[in-house]
Amino acid sequence: WHPGWKIQQLTGKMIAYFMIESLQAALEELHEMIHPNEANATDSTNVRARSLGDEPTSTKALTDTYRDIRERLQSRDKVDFELFLNSSLAQFDLGEHNKGVGPVKNTTLDIIQQSIYRGNAVCTTTLLPADSRYRGIMTETGHVGTYLNEQYDLGSPYRSRAVPNVPATYEHPTSPFHMVYVPGDRRSGSCVNGTGYEIDFKDYYAVRYGEGWFTETFPKKSMIAAYGHERDGGSDAGAKAKNSNRGLILVCTIYCPFGNCPKGTVSLEEIGPSLNETNGGNVTIRVDGKEVVAVEKYDTCYILVNEDGLQFGPRDQYDISIIVNQPGGTVQITSIIIM
Repeated sequence: WHPGWKIQQLTGKMIAYFMIESLQAALEELHEMIHPNEANATDSTNVRARSLGDEPTSTKALTDTYRDIRERLQSRDKVDFELFLNSSLAQFDLGEHNKGVGPVKNTTLDIIQQSIYRGNAVCTTTLLPADSRYRGIMTETGHVGTYLNEQYDLGSPYRSRAVPNVPATYEHPTSPFHMVYVPGDRRSGSCVNGTGYEIDFKDYYAVRYGEGWFTETFPKKSMIAAYGHERDGGSDAGAKAKNSNRGLILVCTIYCPFGNCPKGTVSLEEIGPSLNETNGGNVTIRVDGKEVVAVEKYDTCYILVNEDGLQFGPRDQYDISIIVNQPGGTVQITSIIIM
């Protein structure tokens, strides 16, 4: 038990109530748009009854009306989104004393805050629930499912695979990363009607000592297509253009309550070159062949740093390679964010 659980439960309920109220208000407003002269249009009970029970005299006319409203609202959303992306962050206190983000250098924040809060970030996460895993977008295997049927890519049980006799080399790495779950965490909790309610699982990519190099491309093209956004190219461009990222890479690892990590856990702060077991880091990472020389902590994530700074050059995808050099060690990655 932990007091944070109660706080999270309270916060979750407050957010849920707000979303329900907003949804009800949206339905009432939509009904008023379709039936502006109808009496008691704001009464939620009557709105639901009329919306579900009335048969319009002209289905085609009603469909066109709904379509017009949808297109108008979508156009308004695009304008609001552009205003949001181009708005200033100066009014927000994101300094190094902000306890919510941890001890981050001001110089780092100056570079990354625009990318985090206003950029075209694409997050590949193993954590559940995640839309990208349920729909098979993250793995590109075509396996689609829900938390009820678990037909999506589950990954493999932790420690279910043997360490190879010959570790994979950098030139011939293992790909993709191994996604694993802890079988004991998959509790079969369900409600009285049989609906499962245990859907939050801390799955992760596991890279173990002795397995050699792992390499995978992030984000996948399917992730970019599904979650990357487009921005207006401006009057001079005359067309929409994808907002390219800045070449910033965040790698997030498992959260260890009270700092109690599983035995053998290797932190990304132990990073260094893969020279040998006595002269090098406990973990080595390369991005498109470029060595990661350090990391800067950002909450439970780490910003990868190369010899030229925080950025690895703007492009759509990056080949991220990793090897664990500490005997018995494991790196457990939950998310990789490209910004």
